[in-house]
Amino acid sequence: MNSRILAALFTLLLVAASHAQTVFTLNKASYLPGEAITATWSGRTSPAAKDWIGVYPRTSSPGGPVSTLWNYTSGTRTAGTPLQAGSITFTNPGLAIGQWSAYFLSNDSYNSLGRVDFVVAPAPTQVVMNLNKASYATGEAITATWSNRTPANANDKIAVFPRNAATTTTPTLWVHSSGTQTPGSALESGSVTFSSPGLAIGDWTMHFLDSDGTTSRANVNFSVTAALPSFTLNKSVYQLNEPIKVTWSGRTAPSTTDWVGVYPTSMSGVPDGSPGSTIWSYMNGTQTATTALSSGTFTFAAPGLPKGNWTAYFLANDGYQILGSVQFTVANSPRILGFTADHAFINDGTPITLSWVIDPGDGAIETLVVRDGTNETDVHTASVLDVSPEQNTTYTLVLNGTITAEARVFKESGNTAAFSIGATHLATGSPLTTTWNGVTGNSDSWIAVFRAGQQPRIDQAPYWNYLNGTRTAGGNLIDGAMSFNLPAGEYYVVLFTNGGYTIEQGPIRFTVHPDAIQPLAVTNFGQDNGDMRLDWNSLPGVSYDVQTSTDMIHWNSEAEGIRARGTASSLFIAPTPGDASRFWRIRQNP
Repeated sequence: MNSRILAALFTLLLVAASHAQTVFTLNKASYLPGEAITATWSGRTSPAAKDWIGVYPRTSSPGGPVSTLWNYTSGTRTAGTPLQAGSITFTNPGLAIGQWSAYFLSNDSYNSLGRVDFVVAPAPTQVVMNLNKASYATGEAITATWSNRTPANANDKIAVFPRNAATTTTPTLWVHSSGTQTPGSALESGSVTFSSPGLAIGDWTMHFLDSDGTTSRANVNFSVTAALPSFTLNKSVYQLNEPIKVTWSGRTAPSTTDWVGVYPTSMSGVPDGSPGSTIWSYMNGTQTATTALSSGTFTFAAPGLPKGNWTAYFLANDGYQILGSVQFTVANSPRILGFTADHAFINDGTPITLSWVIDPGDGAIETLVVRDGTNETDVHTASVLDVSPEQNTTYTLVLNGTITAEARVFKESGNTAAFSIGATHLATGSPLTTTWNGVTGNSDSWIAVFRAGQQPRIDQAPYWNYLNGTRTAGGNLIDGAMSFNLPAGEYYVVLFTNGGYTIEQGPIRFTVHPDAIQPLAVTNFGQDNGDMRLDWNSLPGVSYDVQTSTDMIHWNSEAEGIRARGTASSLFIAPTPGDASRFWRIRQNP
């Protein structure tokens, strides 16, 4: 072979070997605008003083447009010592946002010994991420919400790690920002829910991870605890010193020293002993621990809280582990302190006087009306109203358009073919039997016995059943009977329909007497200091009429509506001279 050809081939092999051995790198693949760029090389055989590094837009290449940045391997634009390895830094590169390429070029030529692509990109904005709660029960769904992710990437992830674990480890839970483990759209804001997270009890951290899967752009700490009990209050707004009723259930492993503390909502942080609670109680309703209760209710009867916003905390075992919390408000707004009828039954006479007491509090009485279901009467300047209803009527007092109170008046029906009771006077131990025929008989129709003075809906019926005789609705019983055993007292019984307080039959009043009932009978009749005295067995509260006759055919009234005060009653009668004979009889009114 020609010696010159061999020499040329040998030279080419040396050049190729030299190029293959040169290693050229940058310190990063992505830079912020103005961020320093460091280029490093090694393995450069036969280095030249004018080896240089040039930076070009990605779409350009050496030998075309001039380089945007360049320096000799000396780090300046003055050639220095030839270097087989080294590094230089472009301290203030001034490159525009976009895609770029850095080249290692030999000896003032455009012969590339190495190339690295990189980008200049704006700094990512601070991602804002929140969770819907700070603490979750085991198995409870967790929702993460984020915003301000710029620029967003379809490979962004929301991931859960044990507290303090590095994000370079494998997450316990993760999804892309699309909500699945398959990349979707790039989202600057959104939310994902881990419906069944299955996390163990303990402390965890939720991270928003960059598209590289390890760089955290935001994080939120949270905890997983044992399933929390239900914890509620009976109202969200209370008047000054109005009782506060607390109810809870589902407390696993309860302690005798579980307690409820009430704190101002404005308190910084959560209960920790400083400041102390404004009011508090163990779950038995006292400040003396007795029984561990998994569920129950108690009342702060006179809480004494001033006006403002408050939070009630359900706390564990004389400590500050929060099992539940409820916010509420104490206000001094206008309220109705009372709304009553002077008597509840039309049968006892009309008119019936409605009266009320209003406390304006820190507000004003702007409007005040009484409604009867048909008409509305303005009573803004009054404190009583006389009414003469002809049937069962519910009167509603409405203060300032929204605050209401009810008073019901009734027309006693007495026994009818549709609804009746066995007796209106019973002795203790004798059951009250109610009978109905041909009523609507819906599955949730019900019979209730109220004490005299109680109001349906306002007061809970102390004795009641659905028409099937139980407290579980069911059946359609248009005919039937049921009995109640009641203590001594005055009562009325009503049949309601549709599970509410719409009266279908009744009311019927009756009395249960503490002693055995003596039959109506005259116990004494004779002279007493010149008058005739008539004595008879009576029932307390029942009225009687005394009638007289000379022939036992035609009877006249001697006295009417004598209301008995006890089990014996008397009437003194002036003698009537000239009668050959005279008779008297006693009638018991219904």
